[in-house]
Amino acid sequence: MNNSTLIISDLDGTLFNSLGELSPYTISVINRLIDKGFLFSIATARALESARPLIQPLNINLPIILHNGVSIYDLSKEKYLKHLFIPNNLISNFIETFHKHHLNPFLYGVNLKNENKVYYTQVSNLAERNYVEDRISRNDPRFQKVKSLPWADIKIHEINVLGSKSEIFPIANEFMNNKEVGIHFSEDIYTPGFFRLELTHPSANKKNALIYLKELLHIDKLICFGDADNDISMFEFADEKYAVENAVDSLKKISTKTIQSNQDNGVARFLEEKFLN
Repeated sequence: MNNSTLIISDLDGTLFNSLGELSPYTISVINRLIDKGFLFSIATARALESARPLIQPLNINLPIILHNGVSIYDLSKEKYLKHLFIPNNLISNFIETFHKHHLNPFLYGVNLKNENKVYYTQVSNLAERNYVEDRISRNDPRFQKVKSLPWADIKIHEINVLGSKSEIFPIANEFMNNKEVGIHFSEDIYTPGFFRLELTHPSANKKNALIYLKELLHIDKLICFGDADNDISMFEFADEKYAVENAVDSLKKISTKTIQSNQDNGVARFLEEKFLN
C-alpha cells in the first residue's frame, strides 16, 4: 500500500497550526510516516519561496503542488515540472477591474531573469500589511514594491487582492462566469474579516494538479486533508478526504470524516493512529 497510495495535505489551516507553523509533533509523525515508505506531499496556495522554509523539517522527496495548482515543483530534482500562466492579453483588463474597485493587485510572475517575483504598488489595509510584513520577515526574496505594475514584461501566473467581504464578493461574482480565468476566494485565516481573491489560469486547481501527480507517480489511491474552499476540487477527486474541525462547512459536507483541528494536530494524530500504531 505504501507505494501505491499518496497522502497529500494542505498547509495553512490544515497541517500548520494557527501560527502558520508545523508543530514538533506533526514533524515527527510525518517524518516517521515517510521513513516507513509512505508517499507524502503537500498541496498549498503558497509559493515555493514561502512554503519551502516552513516545510524544511519534513523529509518530503516528492513533487509538491503550489499556488493552488498553478505550479508543481520537484523537491528532489529542484525544478518545476509544470507552470500555468495567465494569457498576457488578459492582464491589463484584470488590473483595471481591481483598480476600479479601489483594490491593490499583487502580481505573481517570472521576470526576464527567470526569477519569481511579487509586484505591488502599495499597502492600504490590515490584511495586505500582515501579508507583506510576514513574507518580508521570513526573508522572502520575491516581494518588490514598484510605482507601476510591470505586467507587460513578466509571465504572470497569479493576480490577487485582499479586502473586506463587501469589496471582494462583487468582484468575485464578476469573474465567476469568465471562462478565461480561474478564481479562488476565501477568508484570510491570518486576518479574520478580510478576504482574498486570486485569479489564475483556468486549469489551475488542486484537482488537476493531483491528476498530473497521480499519473506521474503511478498512484492507485489518494488520501487528502484540507480546510478551505480551495480544497474542494482536491476532495472531489480523492478516494479518502478528511476535513479538519476548523474547516469550512462546504468542505466538511463532502469529506469522508471530520478530524481534530489544525491547532490540535488533527492531521498528524489521524495519520499516527491509522498508519503508525
